[in-house]
Amino acid sequence: MIITICLVIFGIIGTTMMTIFSFIYSFITNYSFNEPNLLNYVLVTSEFLFLRRLGEQQIIGWIFHYLIGIAFAYLYYKGIDIYDFDSTLPNGVLYGIILSVLGISGWACLLFKNFPIPDIYFKGFFFHLILAHLVYGLSIAVCFEFLFF
Repeated sequence: MIITICLVIFGIIGTTMMTIFSFIYSFITNYSFNEPNLLNYVLVTSEFLFLRRLGEQQIIGWIFHYLIGIAFAYLYYKGIDIYDFDSTLPNGVLYGIILSVLGISGWACLLFKNFPIPDIYFKGFFFHLILAHLVYGLSIAVCFEFLFF
């Protein structure tokens, strides 16, 4: 039970740090890379009526965003558990790189299947995803290294 609570908290911390980074990056570059809003866009432009209705609720993108972050915290924990590696900052960077590949692939599939394709600067968005997932990976590693193990 305590592990589950920690994983939820660590997922929330990692996702929050990543989101703060995204807001700062968007402010500095003058491009809006707001993942929860893009998740809502994917839902609103879906072929399925129930998903379109879900997307109209702006909170749903935020809920999905944080649920994904919690799921990735769980996967990090399982990696530590199964492969018996330590939660270190270099492992956090490696995890962030892995997640950035998954994130870019996932977003490419989600965004390019929608019509109209959202009006965002894709090279900048995908570069931002690499950096944001590095922030997430480092945040998760710090949580596990200093707060859990």
